[in-house]
Amino acid sequence: MIASAIHHFDSFFCSQSQQGSSSTSNPTYSIWTPPSTRGFKVNFDAAVNTTKLMGSVAAIVRDEQGQVTGWRCKLFPNIEDPLVLESLACREDIQLAIAKGLANAIIEGEVVINSCKGYVSSVEIQGLISDVILLAESLTSVTFSYVR
Repeated sequence: MIASAIHHFDSFFCSQSQQGSSSTSNPTYSIWTPPSTRGFKVNFDAAVNTTKLMGSVAAIVRDEQGQVTGWRCKLFPNIEDPLVLESLACREDIQLAIAKGLANAIIEGEVVINSCKGYVSSVEIQGLISDVILLAESLTSVTFSYVR
């Protein structure tokens, strides 16, 4: 199981590195800030590996002290659409929060966060966003937050 997790993490990291090397701009990233007391932040991201024709997603849970309390990586063969992968990553994030028994969570990510807040989303991800919203209803309190 650990070997599988390391393999998934390595694939995700390679995809992220490949993504960054093809970019010509220097994006700015925010610094992680802790949630309020007794809360959790669940961050997600997605990457595309065009060489291997697959996408990968990752989710990580941190408490108010920044301690990692859970994580998940998953590969999606033959899925290379970044918007679809971000949506899948968000769904994995919510599923991880549920699996960890979190009552209150801040879900942080990029592209699809506004769709999770109820804004219009692209047709190709509407089903996934509906899943995210439905799954989020099982948490006592959930906040969707955009972070770069």
